[in-house]
Amino acid sequence: MNARFLLIDSDPQHRERWRQQIVAVFRDAVVDDYDPMDEGPLPPEFSAAAFDAVLLGDVVGSDEPPVITNMADDIEAGLPPHDPDFATTTVVLADEFWRAANNLARTSAHTAWLDDLSRRPEFAPVLSLDELDEDGHWPAAGPVPHVPLVRLQRSRLASKELVRALRYAVDLRTDQRREARQRPGALDVYRFGNVMIRGERCLRPLAASPLSAIYLAESERVGRVVALKVLRQVPDISENNTFDRFIREYQIIAGIAHPNVVRIHDIGVADDHVFIAMEYFPRGDLRRRVKQGMSPEAALIVLQQMAAALAAVHAQGVLHRDLKPGNVMLRTDGSIALIDFGLAKEIAHEEAITGRGEIFGTPFYMSPEQGHGRTVDARSDLYSLGVIFYEMLTGKKPFQAKTPMGVIYQHTHALIPQLPLQFHGLQPLLDRLLAKLPEQRYQTAAELGAATAKVAATWQPLPTLNDRRRGL
Repeated sequence: MNARFLLIDSDPQHRERWRQQIVAVFRDAVVDDYDPMDEGPLPPEFSAAAFDAVLLGDVVGSDEPPVITNMADDIEAGLPPHDPDFATTTVVLADEFWRAANNLARTSAHTAWLDDLSRRPEFAPVLSLDELDEDGHWPAAGPVPHVPLVRLQRSRLASKELVRALRYAVDLRTDQRREARQRPGALDVYRFGNVMIRGERCLRPLAASPLSAIYLAESERVGRVVALKVLRQVPDISENNTFDRFIREYQIIAGIAHPNVVRIHDIGVADDHVFIAMEYFPRGDLRRRVKQGMSPEAALIVLQQMAAALAAVHAQGVLHRDLKPGNVMLRTDGSIALIDFGLAKEIAHEEAITGRGEIFGTPFYMSPEQGHGRTVDARSDLYSLGVIFYEMLTGKKPFQAKTPMGVIYQHTHALIPQLPLQFHGLQPLLDRLLAKLPEQRYQTAAELGAATAKVAATWQPLPTLNDRRRGL
């Protein structure tokens, strides 16, 4: 088996240099990159099970002078850092100060990461690419109770020294794995309910439905923590073409490469059960953010990202058909990703899986035509975005009733709800999205995205009564 290494470093030049030195020793080595500035901290469950060693380098590094920003006002206002109008008070440090500040930040960040990784049971050996302090000592990194650690001086690292460290780590990891395989119940880590999936380490259940179960797992195949979805039924006993629907879900998502669509890492079959390893979202879904309250600016940004995702999805001839806040996931960088295409169907194969007139989806977010089992197209998904947009702005659903059919009736017959007065400028956008007839809505997701961008650039909230009393 080829040696496999994980490079944790925020500088792409650093990563390329380490990569070249690694492959010079292990010619068939697999080297995975991890940029902590882009991807954030490693999930706490991650144990680097797929790797022979982890090289921990610069986790802050920048060649540009650092800045000090005051974001308290924006945070209090509920604006996330990715908002275009995210105002900050910025101070650029003078050269002599920014060098000292940058070195301190790098040392502190590296030490914090090293302390974290060293405490993780059964973590891979760590090669720490660090710098000595002014007294010639390594910065204290806390106790190292679990993980073998080799500390190397990054700026004066000789090739021979790195070679010795790499070979030591690989030999040590081989011994660790041999010992782990000999423990009683060693294979239980690969068990997901009654399904054994080699190469996927079960961490804990996340969710379950009659169709499938979702687990948090560490994938030895992709070297990441993933959400693993396992189909409950096996092909020969599935009813209503459930197996075909599950396979179609993978094919749909895997064929769409877009930053606002969930990433699929792997698919396979184990014990006659299909599984999909997909991107994991530790921040959860949009429901949590709606519950916390969202500013109109934040809601417009999310609407733009959802429209961009649907434009890519619809361009592939695919409808989502189950858009709701629970299927809009939050990444650590503040962006969103659409998930759960289990109810999606290809427009070109409208009747291949489900029969005409059959109702799928969530009534609160259904278009009038979908709720009544009529033919739907891309404009039905846009209606669902309108429902989500209203919920982001107000914290409540536009149509509610005691029964699902009551909700469906309101989608068809009730008046479009009016936003609070201060959001009056957003009402035309909502009216187009929630129009009862598809031809009265935005006709494409791209058209919606352009309209949303225009509104976001020009819209200003009306002053409230309290604002007017204060003279604002």
